[in-house]
Formats: sequence, C-alpha cells, structure tokens
Amino acid sequence: MAKRIYTSEFRDKCLALVGEQMKTASSREEAVVAVAAALRIPVTTLRNWVRNERGAARTTQFPADTELAVRELRDQVTILQRALGRERI
Repeated sequence: MAKRIYTSEFRDKCLALVGEQMKTASSREEAVVAVAAALRIPVTTLRNWVRNERGAARTTQFPADTELAVRELRDQVTILQRALGRERI
C-alpha cells in the first residue's frame, strides 16, 4: 500500500474535529477512533497528529478508574483513623 500524503489543511481540520469530539467522548482515544473511522483514515495517523499537537494523553500513570481508587483509599484512611481512635486527621 502506498503511503498517503495529507495536506496541512486536512490535518488541521482533523485535529479540530477531534477537539469537537472530545467534548462528548469519554476519552481522547475514543474521540480519535471516532474521527478516524468517520474520515476513513488510519487511527495511528490521526493519533500521531494529535500526540504531536497536544502531547501525550497521559503523563502520569493513574488507575483506569481513578474515582474508585480514591474512594477506596479514603475508606482505608477512615478504617485506620478509627483503629487509632481518631475521628479525622
């Protein structure tokens, strides 16, 4: 398969579409996949454009469900506080 060449205008429009899609998508990856499928371009191509434009999606590794992890940690803190005989630290 021959390497496809895209114009800078097309690339800019794709990035704008990803930005719009991110308003309703649950993740940047979901937005990239949706736009790539709609425009019938390789996901990796669009993902690279987005990464070059906006940087890496994650700069710190967090659990997939951060809210659940925070809730579990708060529960553990509460258990430890009770074990020490304190209401709140």
